[in-house]
Parts: sequence; C-alpha cells; structure tokens
Amino acid sequence: KRAIVKFKIGRITEASLDYQKARRINPYASELYGVNGPLRRLKVLATNYDQWDENGIAAFSADTESTTILEELGGIIDQKQSGDILGALAQINTMLDTSRQPDPVLFKIRGNILVLLDQHFDAISDYSAAIALDPAMKEAYFNRGIAKILTYNRADACYDIQESINKGYEKGKEILRYFCNF
Repeated sequence: KRAIVKFKIGRITEASLDYQKARRINPYASELYGVNGPLRRLKVLATNYDQWDENGIAAFSADTESTTILEELGGIIDQKQSGDILGALAQINTMLDTSRQPDPVLFKIRGNILVLLDQHFDAISDYSAAIALDPAMKEAYFNRGIAKILTYNRADACYDIQESINKGYEKGKEILRYFCNF
C-alpha cells in the first residue's frame, strides 16, 4: 500500500523498491490490492467456470434452456475479464432479478464483480447468500475471506479461507500461509 501511495505522489523509484519488497514478502499482495488495476484481483479470486454444466445452474424460467444460461454466464465472465465490469454487473443483476429461484453461482459471480469494484461489504453479502444456498460452495468461502481481508477483518477472513480448505479448496492453503500467518 505504501508503494501505491508513493507512486501516486510521484516518488516512482521509492514506490518501485517498496513494491519489490512487498512481492518478496507476499507474492499475492499486489494482485489483492489491485496494483495496476482491479482486474488483477481475478488472479486471487476463486473461480470454477470450467466446471459448469447444466446441473450446476438453477433453472431461471420455464422457457430458458440451461445451455442458454451457461452461454449468458460465459458472456458475463468474458465481459468482466475484458474490463467492462459495470456491464457485467448490470447483466448479472438482470439474471438475478429474472431467475425463478436464487442460485448460489450467480451470487458468487456478482460477489466477484463487486470485489473488482471495491464494494467489499456488498461482495461479502453476496458470498454469504451463496453459502446460505449452498453450504458446500468452497469458492464462496474463499472469496468471502478475500473480501474480508480487503475490509481489514483478517481474523474472520482467515476463518473463511480455512473453511474453504476444509471443504477441499487447495489453493486456499497458499493464500492462508501468506495472509493469515499471524
């Protein structure tokens, strides 16, 4: 964070040295705090987009096919990753508003988008909704932990990251080591 501030006030050499030191201490710090833009957080957040199938998404309406839903979600993910975060948020909000029943995957995706927009408390709320709908959703626990780190609630964050590990999210072990080793 000190490197970011020094960069913003024009002390580039000092900022670079601080950044290099921070990367040695914690290689995930620059991604988590959005150095070079909020899309860097995508490298830290848990996603499982490659595991979706027709059974992984709740039916949104009687006349909507699951493959259409998956294509729509794929478009939202592409839009988010290309930098149109607000457009992705608008689309996911529409999907949530028109869904027949709440779907934990949609809440998790919206939580991810909200983290990119620095709306961490709203993201925590969405991850909590995803967990309430699917208590086994390990990625939602992990991402809620990441959002809690960004709100300086490290104790609860570490609990959530540990819970994601307990549920089988292996990537959480390394993040736990770097952010919760206190």
